[in-house]
Amino acid sequence: MTASDYSIRAARSDDLPAIQTALAWAIAWRSAELGAAPNQLIERTGHAYLLADWGREGDVAVVADTTAGPVGAAWYRFWTDSTHSYGYVASDVPELGIGLDPGARGRGIGASLLRTLLKRAVTAGVARISLSVEGDNAAMRLYEAFGFTCAERIDDSWTMVKELSGSGSLLPVQQRHRADGVR
Repeated sequence: MTASDYSIRAARSDDLPAIQTALAWAIAWRSAELGAAPNQLIERTGHAYLLADWGREGDVAVVADTTAGPVGAAWYRFWTDSTHSYGYVASDVPELGIGLDPGARGRGIGASLLRTLLKRAVTAGVARISLSVEGDNAAMRLYEAFGFTCAERIDDSWTMVKELSGSGSLLPVQQRHRADGVR
């Protein structure tokens, strides 16, 4: 799959099913198949709260589309000290989520989703963004390439944070070096 085979766009009000499917893919990241309908997997694993009341102020998402339909999404939400997700840092730091169809992984789509979402966050004035990732998830390398740093380890997961205010390029480190003429 090349860049011409997919497009990244801002989520629309009717994209909640695509975001739910992406959340299910993120939950079941070790598996090539979900094994259940996305909403059933999300309910069964206790993650329904992650997208409850989607569309509230501060909810932002982007979707990766192909001619066959959505293959992934990335989103961020703000949480509170009393109600939050795994990678919670503070009420003014939204937490990022991203999920990609296993058949679409390793093709640059996740990086495109992440780059686009981070650009939207910068435009919205977000200073920092956080996420949670299991230590053995290959996506951790993607986050590190985009400048996320490990802030805290809880069991087998890391909370990672990226400073956005005053940040330079939103390209992965490797691409920044190429753009600067450094190899």
